[in-house]
Amino acid sequence: MQSASGQRESAANRRLETHGGAEFLAKLVAPTLVSLFGGKVLSIFVARYGDLSTDWKTAIWLLASGLLFYLYVWVRSKLTRRLPETPKLVIHRAVYGAGPQAELLVTDKIKNMLRDALVIPVDNNLVPTDPAWGVRKRLDVEYSYGSDTVLRVSRQEPLSGEISRLLLPEDTELPRLKDDIARLTQQVADLAALSQDDPLCKELKAIAESDARKITERVRHSTKRIDFDYSLASDSHLDVIIELLNMSVFEITSSGRIDGHTRYGGQQLYGNPEAHNEPDLPGPTFVRMEHGEYGTIRIRQFLSPQVAEQMWINKGRGIAIDMSFVGVAFRTHLDGKTDHEFRIFGPRFTMDDVVRT
Repeated sequence: MQSASGQRESAANRRLETHGGAEFLAKLVAPTLVSLFGGKVLSIFVARYGDLSTDWKTAIWLLASGLLFYLYVWVRSKLTRRLPETPKLVIHRAVYGAGPQAELLVTDKIKNMLRDALVIPVDNNLVPTDPAWGVRKRLDVEYSYGSDTVLRVSRQEPLSGEISRLLLPEDTELPRLKDDIARLTQQVADLAALSQDDPLCKELKAIAESDARKITERVRHSTKRIDFDYSLASDSHLDVIIELLNMSVFEITSSGRIDGHTRYGGQQLYGNPEAHNEPDLPGPTFVRMEHGEYGTIRIRQFLSPQVAEQMWINKGRGIAIDMSFVGVAFRTHLDGKTDHEFRIFGPRFTMDDVVRT
Protein backbone atom coordinates (compact mmCIF):
# COMPACT_ATOMS: atom_id res chain seq x y z
CA MET A 1 0.00 0.00 0.00
CA GLN A 2 1.45 3.31 -1.08
CA SER A 3 1.89 6.20 1.30
CA ALA A 4 0.14 9.56 0.75
CA SER A 5 3.33 11.17 -0.57
CA GLY A 6 3.85 8.29 -2.97
CA GLN A 7 0.31 8.58 -4.25
CA ARG A 8 0.78 12.32 -4.94
CA GLU A 9 4.05 11.65 -6.79
CA SER A 10 2.37 8.95 -8.94
CA ALA A 11 -0.50 11.30 -9.77
CA ALA A 12 1.93 14.01 -10.80
CA ASN A 13 3.81 11.61 -13.03
CA ARG A 14 0.58 10.50 -14.71
CA ARG A 15 -0.42 14.12 -15.41
CA LEU A 16 3.05 14.83 -16.83
CA GLU A 17 2.78 11.79 -19.14
CA THR A 18 -0.80 12.59 -20.18
CA HIS A 19 -0.54 16.34 -20.91
CA GLY A 20 3.17 16.88 -21.60
CA GLY A 21 5.73 18.97 -19.72
CA ALA A 22 4.65 22.35 -21.10
CA GLU A 23 1.01 21.94 -20.08
CA PHE A 24 1.97 20.66 -16.66
CA LEU A 25 4.37 23.62 -16.15
CA ALA A 26 1.65 26.10 -17.11
CA LYS A 27 -0.76 24.55 -14.61
CA LEU A 28 1.95 24.49 -11.97
CA VAL A 29 2.74 28.25 -12.23
CA ALA A 30 -0.86 29.34 -12.82
CA PRO A 31 -1.64 30.02 -9.13
CA THR A 32 1.43 32.28 -8.88
CA LEU A 33 0.54 34.24 -12.04
CA VAL A 34 -3.06 34.63 -10.91
CA SER A 35 -1.98 35.86 -7.49
CA LEU A 36 0.41 38.36 -9.12
CA PHE A 37 -1.93 39.76 -11.74
CA GLY A 38 -5.33 38.86 -10.25
CA GLY A 39 -6.77 38.55 -13.73
CA LYS A 40 -9.56 36.21 -14.83
CA VAL A 41 -7.94 36.18 -18.27
CA LEU A 42 -4.98 34.25 -16.95
CA SER A 43 -7.24 31.62 -15.41
CA ILE A 44 -9.04 31.08 -18.71
CA PHE A 45 -5.72 31.01 -20.59
CA VAL A 46 -4.22 28.36 -18.32
CA ALA A 47 -7.40 26.21 -18.47
CA ARG A 48 -7.32 26.21 -22.25
CA TYR A 49 -3.57 26.07 -22.69
CA GLY A 50 -3.60 22.32 -23.25
CA ASP A 51 -6.00 22.69 -26.19
CA LEU A 52 -3.69 25.06 -28.10
CA SER A 53 -1.65 23.87 -31.04
CA THR A 54 2.12 23.54 -30.90
CA ASP A 55 2.61 26.68 -33.00
CA TRP A 56 0.54 28.79 -30.63
CA LYS A 57 2.36 27.41 -27.63
CA THR A 58 5.73 28.25 -29.25
CA ALA A 59 4.58 31.78 -30.03
CA ILE A 60 3.36 32.29 -26.49
CA TRP A 61 6.65 31.10 -25.01
CA LEU A 62 8.61 33.39 -27.36
CA LEU A 63 6.45 36.33 -26.32
CA ALA A 64 6.86 35.47 -22.65
CA SER A 65 10.64 35.17 -23.09
CA GLY A 66 10.77 38.61 -24.77
CA LEU A 67 8.75 40.19 -21.98
CA LEU A 68 11.00 38.62 -19.35
CA PHE A 69 14.14 39.87 -21.18
CA TYR A 70 12.70 43.38 -21.43
CA LEU A 71 11.87 43.26 -17.72
CA TYR A 72 15.46 42.17 -16.97
CA VAL A 73 16.98 45.01 -19.00
CA TRP A 74 14.65 47.59 -17.42
CA VAL A 75 15.42 46.46 -13.87
CA ARG A 76 19.16 46.41 -14.56
CA SER A 77 19.10 49.93 -16.00
CA LYS A 78 17.37 51.17 -12.85
CA LEU A 79 19.85 49.44 -10.58
CA THR A 80 22.93 50.61 -12.49
CA ARG A 81 21.85 54.25 -12.90
CA ARG A 82 24.48 56.57 -11.39
CA LEU A 83 23.47 58.26 -8.23
CA PRO A 84 24.05 62.03 -8.11
CA GLU A 85 27.48 62.88 -6.76
CA THR A 86 27.77 64.65 -3.47
CA PRO A 87 29.05 68.21 -4.13
CA LYS A 88 32.57 68.91 -2.92
CA LEU A 89 31.64 72.36 -1.69
CA VAL A 90 29.86 72.19 1.68
CA ILE A 91 28.59 75.30 3.46
CA HIS A 92 28.67 74.84 7.23
CA ARG A 93 27.65 78.30 8.37
CA ALA A 94 27.15 81.75 6.82
CA VAL A 95 26.09 85.04 8.41
CA TYR A 96 25.62 88.53 6.99
CA GLY A 97 25.66 91.69 9.06
CA ALA A 98 27.75 94.10 11.08
CA GLY A 99 28.68 91.94 14.06
CA PRO A 100 27.11 89.46 16.50
CA GLN A 101 24.44 91.94 17.57
CA ALA A 102 23.44 92.88 14.02
CA GLU A 103 23.71 89.88 11.72
CA LEU A 104 21.41 87.35 10.07
CA LEU A 105 21.98 83.68 9.28
CA VAL A 106 22.13 83.04 5.52
CA THR A 107 23.38 79.45 5.55
CA ASP A 108 20.27 77.96 3.93
CA LYS A 109 20.14 80.58 1.20
CA ILE A 110 23.74 79.97 0.19
CA LYS A 111 23.32 76.18 0.41
CA ASN A 112 20.50 76.45 -2.14
CA MET A 113 23.02 77.97 -4.57
CA LEU A 114 25.39 75.03 -4.17
CA ARG A 115 27.65 73.91 -6.97
CA ASP A 116 31.25 72.72 -6.98
CA ALA A 117 32.09 76.41 -7.32
CA LEU A 118 30.00 79.35 -6.23
CA VAL A 119 30.00 83.11 -6.82
CA ILE A 120 28.08 85.00 -4.14
CA PRO A 121 27.19 88.70 -4.59
CA VAL A 122 27.87 90.40 -1.25
CA ASP A 123 24.97 92.80 -0.73
CA ASN A 124 21.63 93.21 1.06
CA ASN A 125 19.90 90.84 -1.36
CA LEU A 126 21.19 87.99 0.81
CA VAL A 127 18.79 88.91 3.63
CA PRO A 128 15.10 89.85 3.82
CA THR A 129 15.85 92.99 5.85
CA ASP A 130 18.93 95.12 6.43
CA PRO A 131 20.41 93.89 9.75
CA ALA A 132 22.33 97.13 10.40
CA TRP A 133 21.01 100.18 8.59
CA GLY A 134 23.70 102.67 7.61
CA VAL A 135 26.55 100.41 8.73
CA ARG A 136 28.92 98.61 6.35
CA LYS A 137 28.23 94.90 6.68
CA ARG A 138 30.26 91.74 6.12
CA LEU A 139 29.60 88.22 4.88
CA ASP A 140 31.31 85.50 6.94
CA VAL A 141 31.28 81.95 5.57
CA GLU A 142 32.59 78.68 6.97
CA TYR A 143 32.95 76.00 4.30
CA SER A 144 34.87 72.90 3.31
CA TYR A 145 35.86 71.66 -0.12
CA GLY A 146 36.52 68.00 -0.77
CA SER A 147 37.76 67.38 2.77
CA ASP A 148 36.80 67.76 6.43
CA THR A 149 38.93 70.88 6.84
CA VAL A 150 36.69 73.86 7.62
CA LEU A 151 37.85 77.13 6.05
CA ARG A 152 36.70 80.60 7.05
CA VAL A 153 36.45 83.54 4.70
CA SER A 154 34.97 87.06 4.92
CA ARG A 155 34.05 89.70 2.37
CA GLN A 156 32.87 93.24 3.11
CA GLU A 157 29.83 94.91 1.62
CA PRO A 158 30.93 97.10 -1.34
CA LEU A 159 31.00 100.87 -1.20
CA SER A 160 28.55 102.85 -3.29
CA GLY A 161 29.13 102.27 -6.98
CA GLU A 162 31.31 99.19 -6.41
CA ILE A 163 30.62 95.44 -6.74
CA SER A 164 31.77 92.83 -4.25
CA ARG A 165 31.63 89.07 -4.82
CA LEU A 166 32.82 86.06 -2.86
CA LEU A 167 34.19 83.15 -4.87
CA LEU A 168 34.05 79.71 -3.25
CA PRO A 169 36.29 77.84 -3.09
CA GLU A 170 38.86 80.63 -2.86
CA ASP A 171 41.89 80.46 -5.13
CA THR A 172 44.66 79.20 -2.88
CA GLU A 173 47.17 81.09 -5.01
CA LEU A 174 45.73 84.49 -4.09
CA PRO A 175 47.12 84.71 -0.55
CA ARG A 176 50.54 83.56 -1.79
CA LEU A 177 50.54 86.08 -4.62
CA LYS A 178 49.57 88.88 -2.23
CA ASP A 179 52.46 87.93 0.03
CA ASP A 180 54.84 87.86 -2.95
CA ILE A 181 53.70 91.31 -4.08
CA ALA A 182 54.17 92.73 -0.58
CA ARG A 183 57.63 91.16 -0.34
CA LEU A 184 58.76 92.45 -3.75
CA THR A 185 57.40 95.92 -2.99
CA GLN A 186 59.44 96.01 0.19
CA GLN A 187 62.56 94.83 -1.67
CA VAL A 188 62.17 97.61 -4.24
CA ALA A 189 61.74 100.16 -1.46
CA ASP A 190 64.86 98.85 0.30
CA LEU A 191 66.90 99.01 -2.93
CA ALA A 192 65.68 102.53 -3.62
CA ALA A 193 66.68 103.60 -0.11
CA LEU A 194 70.15 102.08 -0.53
CA SER A 195 70.64 103.64 -3.96
CA GLN A 196 70.14 107.12 -2.52
CA ASP A 197 73.48 106.83 -0.76
CA ASP A 198 75.35 105.05 -3.58
CA PRO A 199 78.09 107.36 -4.99
CA LEU A 200 77.75 105.88 -8.49
CA CYS A 201 74.01 106.40 -8.41
CA LYS A 202 74.51 110.01 -7.38
CA GLU A 203 76.91 110.55 -10.27
CA LEU A 204 74.49 109.02 -12.78
CA LYS A 205 71.70 111.19 -11.46
CA ALA A 206 73.89 114.26 -11.90
CA ILE A 207 74.65 113.26 -15.52
CA ALA A 208 70.95 112.69 -16.21
CA GLU A 209 70.02 116.06 -14.76
CA SER A 210 72.69 117.77 -16.86
CA ASP A 211 71.55 115.95 -20.01
CA ALA A 212 67.94 116.92 -19.30
CA ARG A 213 68.89 120.61 -19.10
CA LYS A 214 70.98 120.48 -22.30
CA ILE A 215 69.04 117.85 -24.19
CA THR A 216 69.10 119.67 -27.55
CA GLU A 217 72.89 119.73 -27.32
CA ARG A 218 73.14 116.09 -26.23
CA VAL A 219 71.00 114.99 -29.18
CA ARG A 220 73.16 116.17 -32.05
CA HIS A 221 71.46 116.77 -35.34
CA SER A 222 72.65 117.87 -38.74
CA THR A 223 70.97 118.31 -42.10
CA LYS A 224 72.11 115.45 -44.27
CA ARG A 225 70.52 116.74 -47.49
CA ILE A 226 67.53 118.63 -48.90
CA ASP A 227 65.59 117.16 -51.83
CA PHE A 228 63.39 119.24 -54.13
CA ASP A 229 60.79 117.19 -56.00
CA TYR A 230 59.49 119.47 -58.75
CA SER A 231 57.17 117.86 -61.28
CA LEU A 232 54.00 118.86 -63.04
CA ALA A 233 52.79 115.24 -62.90
CA SER A 234 52.93 114.90 -59.10
CA ASP A 235 52.76 116.93 -55.90
CA SER A 236 55.88 119.02 -55.55
CA HIS A 237 57.56 119.07 -52.17
CA LEU A 238 60.72 119.72 -50.20
CA ASP A 239 62.28 116.91 -48.11
CA VAL A 240 64.70 117.91 -45.36
CA ILE A 241 66.54 114.80 -44.09
CA ILE A 242 67.99 115.34 -40.62
CA GLU A 243 70.48 112.89 -39.10
CA LEU A 244 70.42 112.49 -35.32
CA LEU A 245 72.92 111.12 -32.79
CA ASN A 246 71.81 110.50 -29.22
CA MET A 247 74.68 111.37 -26.87
CA SER A 248 72.49 111.59 -23.76
CA VAL A 249 71.84 108.90 -21.14
CA PHE A 250 68.17 108.94 -22.10
CA GLU A 251 66.22 106.85 -24.55
CA ILE A 252 64.85 109.20 -27.21
CA THR A 253 61.56 108.54 -29.04
CA SER A 254 59.31 110.37 -31.49
CA SER A 255 55.98 109.48 -33.07
CA GLY A 256 56.29 112.20 -35.72
CA ARG A 257 54.24 114.94 -34.05
CA ILE A 258 55.23 118.26 -35.59
CA ASP A 259 54.15 121.90 -35.31
CA GLY A 260 55.04 125.24 -36.83
CA HIS A 261 55.08 126.50 -40.44
CA THR A 262 57.66 126.94 -43.18
CA ARG A 263 58.34 130.41 -44.57
CA TYR A 264 59.62 131.34 -48.04
CA GLY A 265 60.85 134.89 -48.49
CA GLY A 266 59.18 135.79 -45.19
CA GLN A 267 55.79 134.49 -46.30
CA GLN A 268 54.20 131.47 -44.62
CA LEU A 269 53.65 128.57 -46.99
CA TYR A 270 50.25 127.00 -47.31
CA GLY A 271 49.96 123.53 -45.79
CA ASN A 272 51.44 122.01 -42.67
CA PRO A 273 54.78 120.16 -42.81
CA GLU A 274 54.92 116.43 -41.96
CA ALA A 275 57.54 114.35 -40.16
CA HIS A 276 58.40 110.76 -41.13
CA ASN A 277 61.23 108.30 -40.76
CA GLU A 278 60.54 106.37 -43.98
CA PRO A 279 61.38 107.51 -47.51
CA ASP A 280 58.09 106.22 -48.93
CA LEU A 281 55.43 108.54 -47.57
CA PRO A 282 52.92 108.54 -46.09
CA GLY A 283 53.56 105.85 -43.48
CA PRO A 284 53.77 105.24 -39.76
CA THR A 285 56.41 107.22 -37.93
CA PHE A 286 58.35 106.05 -34.91
CA VAL A 287 61.93 106.94 -34.09
CA ARG A 288 63.69 105.34 -31.11
CA MET A 289 67.31 105.82 -30.15
CA GLU A 290 69.22 104.49 -27.18
CA HIS A 291 72.38 106.15 -25.91
CA GLY A 292 74.97 106.30 -28.73
CA GLU A 293 72.54 105.36 -31.51
CA TYR A 294 71.86 107.18 -34.80
CA GLY A 295 68.47 108.02 -36.26
CA THR A 296 66.92 109.87 -39.18
CA ILE A 297 63.88 112.09 -39.43
CA ARG A 298 62.44 113.52 -42.65
CA ILE A 299 60.49 116.81 -42.70
CA ARG A 300 58.35 117.15 -45.81
CA GLN A 301 56.79 120.41 -46.95
CA PHE A 302 54.30 120.13 -49.81
CA LEU A 303 54.30 122.97 -52.34
CA SER A 304 51.67 124.36 -54.65
CA PRO A 305 52.61 124.31 -58.38
CA GLN A 306 52.92 128.11 -58.39
CA VAL A 307 55.27 128.19 -55.34
CA ALA A 308 57.39 125.31 -56.64
CA GLU A 309 57.77 127.04 -60.01
CA GLN A 310 58.65 130.35 -58.33
CA MET A 311 61.28 128.65 -56.14
CA TRP A 312 62.92 127.04 -59.17
CA ILE A 313 62.88 130.22 -61.27
CA ASN A 314 64.40 132.23 -58.39
CA LYS A 315 66.86 129.50 -57.50
CA GLY A 316 69.99 131.68 -57.67
CA ARG A 317 68.62 134.75 -55.88
CA GLY A 318 69.29 133.46 -52.34
CA ILE A 319 65.69 133.71 -51.10
CA ALA A 320 65.51 132.08 -47.66
CA ILE A 321 63.40 129.01 -46.95
CA ASP A 322 63.00 129.03 -43.18
CA MET A 323 62.05 125.88 -41.19
CA SER A 324 63.55 127.14 -37.94
CA PHE A 325 60.03 127.42 -36.53
CA VAL A 326 59.12 123.84 -37.51
CA GLY A 327 59.70 121.52 -34.56
CA VAL A 328 59.49 117.70 -34.34
CA ALA A 329 58.50 116.55 -30.85
CA PHE A 330 60.71 114.01 -29.02
CA ARG A 331 60.48 112.50 -25.54
CA THR A 332 63.21 111.45 -23.13
CA HIS A 333 62.88 108.30 -21.03
CA LEU A 334 65.00 106.91 -18.22
CA ASP A 335 63.88 104.56 -15.45
CA GLY A 336 63.40 106.48 -12.25
CA LYS A 337 63.19 109.85 -14.02
CA THR A 338 60.20 111.81 -15.26
CA ASP A 339 59.81 111.86 -19.04
CA HIS A 340 60.33 115.23 -20.71
CA GLU A 341 59.44 116.55 -24.14
CA PHE A 342 61.71 118.60 -26.39
CA ARG A 343 61.85 119.57 -30.07
CA ILE A 344 64.31 119.28 -32.90
CA PHE A 345 63.86 122.24 -35.28
CA GLY A 346 64.41 122.37 -39.01
CA PRO A 347 67.12 124.39 -40.81
CA ARG A 348 67.17 127.69 -42.64
CA PHE A 349 68.43 127.34 -46.23
CA THR A 350 68.13 128.58 -49.82
CA MET A 351 67.43 126.85 -53.10
CA ASP A 352 71.19 126.73 -53.71
CA ASP A 353 71.31 124.01 -50.99
CA VAL A 354 68.72 121.72 -52.53
CA VAL A 355 69.04 118.78 -54.92
CA ARG A 356 66.28 118.39 -57.48
CA THR A 357 64.94 114.84 -57.71
